[in-house]
Amino acid sequence: MIAENKERLVYSVYDLVDLLGLSISSVYKGINDNEIPHVRVGGRILIPKKMLDEWLSKRESQATEAIKKCKREHSGGTEHATKGSSKNLCQTVTEQT
Repeated sequence: MIAENKERLVYSVYDLVDLLGLSISSVYKGINDNEIPHVRVGGRILIPKKMLDEWLSKRESQATEAIKKCKREHSGGTEHATKGSSKNLCQTVTEQT
């Protein structure tokens, strides 16, 4: 028998919807694009807690570095070449500072 207080080791797709506040289609897209770490067991898609924690930590680090870069490059009032979501991030960062 598994103790009720035992910490979960894996999450389901629906757990990620609740945990991350994403839509079900966004979670499935992330999984299908191999962006969200996961394992397949039989017909189920499982997301090990350890893999999810590492993935989130890495994403947080990347975002922090991008913010620092934008702040450095915009501190002199100069524009820099960015593309896609990086440009949106830089615009957001510089508008908030």
